[in-house]
Amino acid sequence: MAAKASLSAVFSARSGPVVPLAAGIMQMPRGRFWFANVTSALVWAPMLLLAGDLVGEVGDRLIGSTNTVLLVFGGLTLIGIGWVVWAALRAARPKP
Repeated sequence: MAAKASLSAVFSARSGPVVPLAAGIMQMPRGRFWFANVTSALVWAPMLLLAGDLVGEVGDRLIGSTNTVLLVFGGLTLIGIGWVVWAALRAARPKP
């Protein structure tokens, strides 16, 4: 169970840094932890690079290389602003 948590935690920014602590508390064998940790890193890095390459390739094909960066960052900025507004409205809502 702990090895599965170690493998999946790499993909979650919030739980990733806590996994070594949890593995130590649960007295997970070092070899098993290292195997899970290295395996997850070998899977995570290519997936991250592939996702970035795919987004860039799609942007180049659909938009053209000149405006791709501007549109991607503009879109991400709008998504971020929308998320902040949504969180503020949700926090301002009266709690039952």
